[in-house]
Order: sequence, then C-alpha cells, then structure tokens
Amino acid sequence: MRDLTASQRKIIGSERHIWPNELAFAEAIYADRLELIQQDMLARGLSVVILFDPENMYWLTGYQTIGYFTFQAMCIPASGKPVIVTRVVNRDMALALPTIGNAIAVFDTQDHVDILEAYLKDTVPTGQIGIDTTSRYLSICDYTRLVDRLGGRFKPFINVIEAHRMVKTSSELDRMRAAASAVNSPSDNPAVASAIVQARAMLGVLGVDPFSTPWNIQADADLQLRGALDSLVRSELAARQVAREHRDFDSADAIRDRIASAGIFVEDTADGARWSLLGES
Repeated sequence: MRDLTASQRKIIGSERHIWPNELAFAEAIYADRLELIQQDMLARGLSVVILFDPENMYWLTGYQTIGYFTFQAMCIPASGKPVIVTRVVNRDMALALPTIGNAIAVFDTQDHVDILEAYLKDTVPTGQIGIDTTSRYLSICDYTRLVDRLGGRFKPFINVIEAHRMVKTSSELDRMRAAASAVNSPSDNPAVASAIVQARAMLGVLGVDPFSTPWNIQADADLQLRGALDSLVRSELAARQVAREHRDFDSADAIRDRIASAGIFVEDTADGARWSLLGES
C-alpha cells in the first residue's frame, strides 16, 4: 500500500461484501473446476498460474467484467482461491464473488506490471510460474517486462482450461437450453422482456436504437428511394433493349454508359438485364 493517497487507501480498506447469487452455477461447481486446474498445476510442478483471458476467468470463478480493454490477470495458487489483479473499478465486482480469494487493485496512477510483479514476489518468491502466452490479452510488451523482471521462472500453460471448457456439465447444458428457449420466445419471459426494454433505453440515450422512429423513417425512406431508382433504371434498360433489337448499338451503348456514369452496374443475363449499385455486394 506504499505510495498511495489517502483516498486510495480508503478504497482498498473498504469492507468486502459477498453476493453468492451473482454466480451462474453453484459454488461447488467452481470449486471442482479449481481443483482440476490445481491438480494439473501439481503435475506440471507449477507454484502459480496466471490467466489473462476473461473467458477462462469466468469459467473458473464466475467473474464477469467489462474490462476487456484493460489489463487484468488472475493468479491461481497451488492451493487456495484465485487472486485477481485488476483495475480498481473492478475490485468490488471481483470481491463480491465467494470463488475469488482477493482482488489486488490497480489505480490509474500505477503500472499494472509493477503491481503484478510485486504480488508474485511477495506471495510466490520461488517456484515456476505457468503463463498463457497465447492469450490475446497479454501484450508482447507486458510479457517481455515480466520475463525481464522474474527471470526464467515462466513456463507455458496453454489450452489447459480451454480443454476443460469443451466438456459441458448437465448444469451448463441446462443453462444453454434455457438461454436458447428465452431467445426463441422472449415475449414469454418477463426477465428477457425487461432486459430488452433496458437495452433499448440505453441505446436510445446513445441515439442508436434501431427500433426508434427516426431509424424506421430512414429505413422507409431508403426503400422508397430504391423503388424510385429501380423504376428509372428499368425504363432506361427497356429503351436499351429496344435499341439492341433494332441493331442500333450506338444508342444501346450510349444508354449503358449513361447508366454506368450514375454509379450503376448492369449485368446481362439469360433472364434479362439486372442492375446494382457499384460496390454493392
């Protein structure tokens, strides 16, 4: 806690509130998952494993975060619950879960690699450290800095949790079926209907609700414009066809060029001419 301001110390010292209902599954399921990983660690001779992938953190502890764009690392000890090193805004969210032993807060004025290094040296001064070097959330810069500071202690820990995630328990399958059912008939599910209303409200604040009146008006206007353009182009194509039938190829070519200059591509097929806007897939 050195070099922290009084307000930062107050945040770190605030009381922990655990909310077991935040977990998607029973706490015992997460305990079983942790035991699987720690058994694997023991077989590999690892003192601690560091995860950087949010999906792996969620599978192991139920920890959900919006922090995909910021640094976070979950340290799995050889025994005991995982500890997460994360931005201070995620601290209370992590500590609310009974599956997490502790959350080490990183303030905006701090270097996250410094914090992770200090934690590892304090809690695991010796022994090998498993690290998932394939994670997209571990930058080359951060990995290089960690290796420079902790020497040759790092060992690859790749696709271990991913392999376990492929095997679904009955509880997970039930949750997947429930989610699919909710998507298929959201109007029959009050919770889903409420979530849709809340999502639309947030999108409305941003001005991007696709179901709002301005967007619908624009969609209708686009359809009307497309219909008017189709009528005009078809009239030109009909005139071009008449010219071709009378072997007036100069006039036919002139019509084709006029259409092309307006940004319209014409394709002659066995069923007649078809048109599309240039660049339109």
